[in-house]
Amino acid sequence: MIEQQNLRRYKSFVSALGDVKNDVDELHVGLSHLNSTCDTMVKNLWESKQNSRNLIEEIAKLEAERKKLGREKQLAEAYVNAFQLNAEDLKILRSTESSADLLSQDFFDVS
Repeated sequence: MIEQQNLRRYKSFVSALGDVKNDVDELHVGLSHLNSTCDTMVKNLWESKQNSRNLIEEIAKLEAERKKLGREKQLAEAYVNAFQLNAEDLKILRSTESSADLLSQDFFDVS
């Protein structure tokens, strides 16, 4: 009788251990899946970081180019403003009147 009680207890214990083992196996599968998902996320984050870094570098290059072009535009505008004839000067040059009277030294002074 004591042996039968012990045998039932052992069978019950082994059955409970089987259930625990199944639960642990399911947990292991779930954790393995979670680990795989985390690895994928780390890879994606690293790729995003690399892409962002490349984008930031490209933006910096474009900003430097924009500033350079802005300076070149200012120089070109200053050149045009300094050397482009205004309407009055064009009128004097195109005039059919005596050029000697209209073309004084002031006309040729660059200011």
